[in-house]
Amino acid sequence: MKKKRLNRSKGILFFITGLSGAGKTTFARQIKSKIKKRYGETIYLDGDNLRKIFNFKEYDKKQRFNNVLKYLTLAKFLINNRVNVILSVIGLSYNIHKIIRKFDNHIIILIKGDDKLINQKRKLLIKNIVGKDIKEEFPKNPELEIFNKYNKHKKILKIKTIFDKIIKII
Repeated sequence: MKKKRLNRSKGILFFITGLSGAGKTTFARQIKSKIKKRYGETIYLDGDNLRKIFNFKEYDKKQRFNNVLKYLTLAKFLINNRVNVILSVIGLSYNIHKIIRKFDNHIIILIKGDDKLINQKRKLLIKNIVGKDIKEEFPKNPELEIFNKYNKHKKILKIKTIFDKIIKII
């Protein structure tokens, strides 16, 4: 893959997406310190926490899209102020991906998870589940695609190896 040119006067958006239960949050938490060490000031924004902060209670397709637009507005503000943003959300919408690709500095990371774990998570929610009730739209040509095979006895996401891949991209 061709290395991206960075606008050094801005932060970088690390947009981590995938179905519920794929491992987005775990991965984001694991790479935060490495990104901060290599690229500078970094903040991690988690979709579940943002939902609580903004008191978003609707899960239909339109509201999910609108929520992510608001998260991206916040992310853009931070990036324009030289803060790197790790944003982990389901965000499986082609229109969202088009918006992200307009950011000066971005990397879309798709995490695909173990269907067994994802299906367990889906049973906890009643309706409007992306990948079940709402058709998922996986990013076309993400900068990085990770398959997280769940195993509770091991750290499956091999962070050093994956972070090395990120460095090769940006």
